[in-house]
Amino acid sequence: METFNLLVTNFTISELMVIGGIIIGSLFGFISERINFCTRSAIKQLIGIQDSQRDKYNLIQLLIAIIISIVGFEVFSFYYSDLELSTRYITSEISIGGIFIGTVLFGIGAGLCRGCLSRQLILFCRGNLRSLFTILISVIVAWSAITGILSYPRRFLSEIGKVEINFNNNINFSIICIVTLLCIILVNLNKTYTKKNILFFLYPSVIGILVSASFYITGIIGGEGFDPIMVEGLSFISPLVNTFSYIVYSSAFDPGFGVGFILGAIIGATFSSLLGKRIQIQYFEKSTSNWKYFLGAGLMGFGGVVSGGCAASWLLTGGAVGNIGVIIAFLGFVLGIKIAELKIQINEHIFA
Repeated sequence: METFNLLVTNFTISELMVIGGIIIGSLFGFISERINFCTRSAIKQLIGIQDSQRDKYNLIQLLIAIIISIVGFEVFSFYYSDLELSTRYITSEISIGGIFIGTVLFGIGAGLCRGCLSRQLILFCRGNLRSLFTILISVIVAWSAITGILSYPRRFLSEIGKVEINFNNNINFSIICIVTLLCIILVNLNKTYTKKNILFFLYPSVIGILVSASFYITGIIGGEGFDPIMVEGLSFISPLVNTFSYIVYSSAFDPGFGVGFILGAIIGATFSSLLGKRIQIQYFEKSTSNWKYFLGAGLMGFGGVVSGGCAASWLLTGGAVGNIGVIIAFLGFVLGIKIAELKIQINEHIFA
């Protein structure tokens, strides 16, 4: 409490949220750029599709991050058992249809664009203008799905298959998830592990810890104000929309954790890219790529809002809190990525 009182004497709650978001985002951006963290590549590896040699690390990195995020949240919940977390991933009901349809669309979009939104943000910091194009289209479509004309179909899809769920026994679900993920890691460990790459397995542990750190900043520090804010984990759809909203309506829009997170991710990823000398301006390689990125970006923006989050947010944040919707989301991402791979193969055959 004394630490909090010291902080609020120099900063407002809103400013503390932005600062906290920048710190969390910088760490996420730096680490993700260093290890090429990518949920799409991890899922592709799990279902037997591999793009390049570096992808062999993605699956274990993602699994480690999820396990640490689950353990971190359980520890966080133990110490703050009386805290009511008002996050979108802790709710009394979920939409089975909305989550599945949304994640399928998002998976197709991520496949067509060769990376989900978290990955696109990292690539943009390396100078990839295709990623900037993808982010802009995704944000415009997501914005429309939240408050614009696309909100009508979004609301309809988000109501499909709504069911009541009980979060009282999530510790059992979390234990099952951890054991399952550990088994997958053990099966794949002999294919990927080398001593010189030990940091590639330590870095994702930090990403998992960042989920609980986000809960602490938004739930504990943010909850001390007169108007408690929504508790947030790691996500990209809503923060990206809020960031562009702030750019357009800065005089009437109060930035929060999400805006700071995106700014921090850009700072961290750019700094890491500079250190590694990986900044290189890239454009569209083929004219036939334009439609894929345009369609894929739109599907990610709309699908992410329908499902309530992107791949990274569902697997890391949704998995951490033990939301059973993460299983539906995972199946949706897998199906979407498979559909995208099929479309890409057909297109390459036609235009070969």
